[in-house]
Amino acid sequence: MTGMTTTMMIECQVGLGKSIDKVSWALLLGAPLSVVFSLLIWHNVLAVFTVYHLGFCLVLPVVLNLGPGGRGFSEHLADLGLKGPGTGRSLLLGLVLAIVSGGGILLANHLLGAAFLTGNEVGPALESWAVGQEQVTLAAIFLGLVNAPAEELFWRGYLPYRLAGHSRRPNVLLLISVCYASYHGVTVFIFFASPGISTLILAGIFVAGLLWAWLREKTGSVWPALLSHAAVTAAYVFIWLNLT
Repeated sequence: MTGMTTTMMIECQVGLGKSIDKVSWALLLGAPLSVVFSLLIWHNVLAVFTVYHLGFCLVLPVVLNLGPGGRGFSEHLADLGLKGPGTGRSLLLGLVLAIVSGGGILLANHLLGAAFLTGNEVGPALESWAVGQEQVTLAAIFLGLVNAPAEELFWRGYLPYRLAGHSRRPNVLLLISVCYASYHGVTVFIFFASPGISTLILAGIFVAGLLWAWLREKTGSVWPALLSHAAVTAAYVFIWLNLT
């Protein structure tokens, strides 16, 4: 067991510059697994909102960063990429990306129609996850207001800061993006009518994660990723509500 652990540590050192600490691994792997368990084992979207969005994405970074002997609140905001030099330019870039990305989702749905997304898959899946017709509006509001900010503050805000000591940044950002894209397969292959479309959508989510991570790295701000992601979420929630 000791030899296996040592080998894993060496592999991390080779790929990332130094080994990743256990808490960071717990965050990287625990967040996706919380979504998978919530949907495939507990069959409950509320568990996703509670454990993943609120727990992993929002609460844990605050606890870990602001705990005893930790950072101040203003420093925490800067660590997440919410404030700092060039924030105004980052907000403007984010607004441009939001228009392009959100519009792109709506255009894809318009051009592809039923091949893109249909109510035949969405409705039964939501019901199996304890989202009845009366809860659809509440779920849509939560997704529209919380999903993108929570995910971006975690995947492109806190984790890049926490792993800032790793010298091989491209590999770190790639690892974060792989973990981010991984759990989306649960919903993508259920919601989308065609396996081919599902594969393309999942690949697109991975590429989007890489792009957002790159923007965070280049601008030092989480706003371009957050606003772009929010527009994508708003677009697919709009499509979803028109199918239910």
